[in-house]
Amino acid sequence: LNACIGGRNYFYFVRVLTFGTIALIIWMCKALHLIFDDFEQYSIKYLLTQIYDPWFIYMLMLTAFNAVWVTLMTSFHLINAVFLGVTLNERLTGFRYSYFRDENTGKRTNPFQRQKFKNFLETFGLFRLMSMCR
Repeated sequence: LNACIGGRNYFYFVRVLTFGTIALIIWMCKALHLIFDDFEQYSIKYLLTQIYDPWFIYMLMLTAFNAVWVTLMTSFHLINAVFLGVTLNERLTGFRYSYFRDENTGKRTNPFQRQKFKNFLETFGLFRLMSMCR
């Protein structure tokens, strides 16, 4: 797969992806809030051409476009990690490994599947934080 995200750095990747997505969505919401606050006084055409800099509008459109695919990618990785308990590599290549198959039935199983809350803690590396607080 030539994937650079692997065993020990996956939770760093998920953290960066999640918090980057949150920051992107917050920026976009604040920008839209700024525009819609002035929307009552001016027409949308006047706002977009006279009041706000074209670079602001360009950045807003770019942010909206990127927010869509980044949110989808974040959702995909969080669903894999929290609900299924696997990384992307394990999901795509799990059929190759014997520990992903039940010896009795031959069906695909996941030895890393825990409760969803524990998967969430492990995904964000919070088990380490909880052990430091004890």
